[in-house]
Amino acid sequence: MTEQDPALEHAIKLMAEALRILDQYGLNVAAAHLQRAHDVAAASVPASAEEHSEGAKSADRLSLDRTTILALGGTFAVIAAVLGRANIIPMRELADILAIYATTTSETDNPQGLLIACWAGILREAAEVGERDRGE
Repeated sequence: MTEQDPALEHAIKLMAEALRILDQYGLNVAAAHLQRAHDVAAASVPASAEEHSEGAKSADRLSLDRTTILALGGTFAVIAAVLGRANIIPMRELADILAIYATTTSETDNPQGLLIACWAGILREAAEVGERDRGE
């Protein structure tokens, strides 16, 4: 995308507003999924020169790259699967706990909370796939 699309920018702003509402009602898993969609959409909009400067990091943007986030999320999913198979904690329950932790963390450190929310969303998706495969 070479120039900013007003419709896409509007969609990104709407997602940010929806995130605030989901957080207000404690819908952490839904917020984690929407945050991922928001981040993907926002990454497709060219950043201004000011956003590229070192001092202009937004509190609503993740500082790690997508590959790192997904790699760590996948690693957590494998660990959660092992814990679930050992009957220590079901993956879905761990994802829900992680989502709660993400919400409380974001109150004091929003970028860290967003990162944890992404990982909670990855675990939630993995749990849903596992449940679907087992016919639950």
